[in-house]
Amino acid sequence: MDPQELQRASIKAAEKDLRAILDRDFSASRMSTTKWAEVAEWLGASSLKCNVKFVDVPDKVFEIKRFRHVTGDWFDCGSLGPFTSISIEWAEIDHLEDIEKQLTEMSVPYDRESDRIRIIGHVRNAE
Repeated sequence: MDPQELQRASIKAAEKDLRAILDRDFSASRMSTTKWAEVAEWLGASSLKCNVKFVDVPDKVFEIKRFRHVTGDWFDCGSLGPFTSISIEWAEIDHLEDIEKQLTEMSVPYDRESDRIRIIGHVRNAE
């Protein structure tokens, strides 16, 4: 197997693992790749930092300074390397009135918790 074939096989295996986690632990997906791309473009233009929770990393939240759309399903933030849109459980940013207005205009699903806005990628099963 050449290096590109090996990389493609590895990506397919990782995606299969992600989909198994989503099927097992989550009841719904709320964001498409297109919506995440819109959010990434908007966050990149505004220079807002955000915290991101991934579905396959159960007990850790990552601070992202440059959330950007690379191509297709792929996103990057510099320090973590590339990740796919289906791996994002949620992203949180500081609450500001204009942020909430922008997300509503973009039809992005979010929850507001005091001083934070949480953009919902996937909804966890009720525990």
